[in-house]
Amino acid sequence: MFCDADNLTETETKKKNNIDKALEKESFADVAKAFSEDSNTANKKGFAGYVDSDSTSSDSSSTSTVPADVVTAAINLKKGETSDWITVTISSGTSLYRVYVKETDSNKIFNAKNDTVSNQALYAILNSDSSLSYKILNSYAKKLDIKFNDKDTKKKFDNYVKTTYGGDQ
Repeated sequence: MFCDADNLTETETKKKNNIDKALEKESFADVAKAFSEDSNTANKKGFAGYVDSDSTSSDSSSTSTVPADVVTAAINLKKGETSDWITVTISSGTSLYRVYVKETDSNKIFNAKNDTVSNQALYAILNSDSSLSYKILNSYAKKLDIKFNDKDTKKKFDNYVKTTYGGDQ
């Protein structure tokens, strides 16, 4: 945490320069683990998970702690790129960030060995359209030729769909 990103102290400037030098020789993961003051991501070698334009820390539905300016920078990077320094000011002070994008290919993200990444991407898509999960279930129900033999159950299901998704789907 810095008081003024435009007027860094000698110690802060030295740390920033050490990070820049380390990034020239070491992986982003190793540098993040060694230098990051964010224990949440430092312990994960700088890993913040899947982020997209809806992944800001001001979004109450998001579990992300990534500031909006950092998300914006990440979205503008290509796979394997590291951002320049990003200044983020919040009520508790100013912080400097650098962000690295490990992957942008949606198939690779969904098939990631890390379940956190694939699940975060899936939830982001499902949350982007409130009726998407119903549409998927409905599509498979039709393919499987699922029918309700009990009229009361069918009525409950139809009422659920109507109240949850705003009408007949």
